[in-house]
Amino acid sequence: MKAEERLRWYASFFEAVKVNGTYYSLPAYDTSPAWVERAPPGFQFTVKAYSLMTWHHPKAQGREDVGYRKLIFWQLLA
Repeated sequence: MKAEERLRWYASFFEAVKVNGTYYSLPAYDTSPAWVERAPPGFQFTVKAYSLMTWHHPKAQGREDVGYRKLIFWQLLA
């Protein structure tokens, strides 16, 4: 079953899904809008925060200064 078909199939049974893959890597720019288009109206997505935002990513280790955290946060939102 293709990913597009799998989301539609899943949404026929459930009203929401938790997306874990976003913890490990950021999705492509057009990925999340495609999820919304494929899901029925009212379907909910809970997206796990990227590991660098939660400070569990190896690159975040030892970077405790507030300025660095703000910089990373805004880069991820851009």
